[in-house]
Amino acid sequence: YENRTPDELAQDFKDKGNETFKWGEKFYDKALEYYNEGIHWCMKGETLNVENRKCYVALLSNRAAINLKRKNYGSVIRDCAKA
Repeated sequence: YENRTPDELAQDFKDKGNETFKWGEKFYDKALEYYNEGIHWCMKGETLNVENRKCYVALLSNRAAINLKRKNYGSVIRDCAKA
């Protein structure tokens, strides 16, 4: 993580999560880990940065998509409300 900004790290984890999600249902847990880590780094970034906000919303939406497939509706509602 050295020499990387929180915003860059968040984007990297979003990209890793997206790639892992494409591999299918067996990899949803790993994709969720990446999305959670990305959200963590978004929270450490610049809160008024437009790109940071876009990444944060995408991470929450992607996490909600996995939870929707798993019928975890409470988690879906919470993430969509935050987004």
